[in-house]
Amino acid sequence: MFRCLRPVSASAIFILAMGSAAFAADLEPAASVYKAPAYKAPVVSGPYNWTGFYVGGNAGYGWGHADNDIDFASGPAFPGVVGADPFPAFAHSDSLKLNGPNGGGQIGYNWQFTRTGVVGIEADFQATNPKNSSQFVDSFSLSDHADNETILSGTTATDQQARISWFGTVRGRLGYAFGNVMLYGTGGLAYGKVGLSGTIASTETLTIFGNAPLTTSTPTNYAGSSVNVGWTAGAGIEGAIAGNWTWKAEYLHVDLGSVMVTGTAPTGVAFTAKSGDFTDDIVRVGVNYRFGPTAVH
Repeated sequence: MFRCLRPVSASAIFILAMGSAAFAADLEPAASVYKAPAYKAPVVSGPYNWTGFYVGGNAGYGWGHADNDIDFASGPAFPGVVGADPFPAFAHSDSLKLNGPNGGGQIGYNWQFTRTGVVGIEADFQATNPKNSSQFVDSFSLSDHADNETILSGTTATDQQARISWFGTVRGRLGYAFGNVMLYGTGGLAYGKVGLSGTIASTETLTIFGNAPLTTSTPTNYAGSSVNVGWTAGAGIEGAIAGNWTWKAEYLHVDLGSVMVTGTAPTGVAFTAKSGDFTDDIVRVGVNYRFGPTAVH
């Protein structure tokens, strides 16, 4: 007859079930594994570095000044006439404005000795040509006191011009830097060509020894110039544009001294012409190209 089957134990059933589940899991596709992107540290630039050589150009406008003077000495008595008056002395002064544009180039070196402290030296050369003139007219009348009559009368007209032909500076700079912007003071030596020129024309009416009046006009031209050494001082601001380029805005006061010419006027008397205290107050802007790194990485 039939044999009875042994009952299956619960543990065997559990093992069989787990094995089936694992087999089914092996048949399913494997899930993709997520990987986080690799960490990249941000690139951070250090403080702006002002140390190094630079060259650049600039353009601006100057409000200049010169004191214009001319002195005529007293002349001798009219020759051949006893008791005649001498030519009188005359003196004139005027203040001239010497305003006009200027432009040029500069070269320099900066050394940043602390995070905010910068020292440097800069030299520049500027083309300019401001000029102005004064006009003076003097009247004279010479008498023969022995005969109580006028023997010579007339006028002396002077047209005198002062000018600044060019100038340059060699200056120290002391700056305070905050990042890529720097405020600075500057001062040092200034040099430049200054000059004056003029024309003296005398119109004379001569009446002597019973002759009819005679009117003459004889001009005398004079000119003088010199390259003077003076001083300059000012202040400015400079800032980075992009890469190694910077912009600048600057004020300078320039003092170039004076120039003097001596000669003889058409009337025969000596004269001294002088343009003194040549100064220029300049506002200008410019750009520089700096050599070397601008920031520490």
